[in-house]
Amino acid sequence: MRIILATMLAGLASIPCGVAAQALRIEAESGAAVLLQVALEDLAKTSSKPALGTVGVNSTAGALAKLCRGEIALAGTARAITKEERDRCAQGKLRIVDVPVATDAIVVVANRQNTWAKQISVAQLKHAWLEAPGKAASWDQINSGWPKQPLKLYGPTPKLGLATNYRAALNGEGADARLIRSDINSTEILSVVVEGVARDLNGLGVLDSATYNASMSRVREVHVNAPKGGGLTFPLSIYVTSEGLKAPAVKGLIDHLIANGERLSKQAGVMPLSAAEYQQARQRLSDAR
Repeated sequence: MRIILATMLAGLASIPCGVAAQALRIEAESGAAVLLQVALEDLAKTSSKPALGTVGVNSTAGALAKLCRGEIALAGTARAITKEERDRCAQGKLRIVDVPVATDAIVVVANRQNTWAKQISVAQLKHAWLEAPGKAASWDQINSGWPKQPLKLYGPTPKLGLATNYRAALNGEGADARLIRSDINSTEILSVVVEGVARDLNGLGVLDSATYNASMSRVREVHVNAPKGGGLTFPLSIYVTSEGLKAPAVKGLIDHLIANGERLSKQAGVMPLSAAEYQQARQRLSDAR
């Protein structure tokens, strides 16, 4: 499926609901961006009065900051809003409504010519990725059966919600808050991770499922042996102001996404919520309006 992650519409004035002439300004992180773009395109095909707009790719932190400044109508996120971010919104007298819309997943990837790393454990990932004495510098230091070749890591910067979720998955519940090592090739643009691993035989990278599903011809998934509920999935949500919910274009897009969540999520390469969870999302929106 062709997916367009367009740049933001230029020249639109910033107003509290983020809507001008029925054109929505939306920014979202990776998987949420793909899902929102799919929803916009689907709505355009099925509605006589579709919500027009563009989806710009941004980190969760960047998208929420713009939402709280009234610069965009919707923010799509890969993690929950923090207390500090919610407080900044409150300073602008904006009440934020969060709506879960799908589930994404952490995907570890290697170069397609890599013949040794078929699967990896969480403990091995910790040895490779966490900042600690004796952190792995070569593949054989992760697994003695793997070649003695330099390990090159590619992944998201701390600004991305994906990085927050990956760190939590490696640290485990109740573990110390050890950081992802600082010497990785980090980026806010996940396609750069794909490019790096695709070029580098010794590359090991971290993506979300939406990005991986669009890049399977270029990189290969490394199966992670993780216990059930091991933290490799994470929720995708959209955030909107209570004032923004009054705009017909905003309401129309969100309602369309919730009503067709299962189908649209699968098209976007992420996992849908359950029917009960979508019903809860409808109720949350109803209570906020």
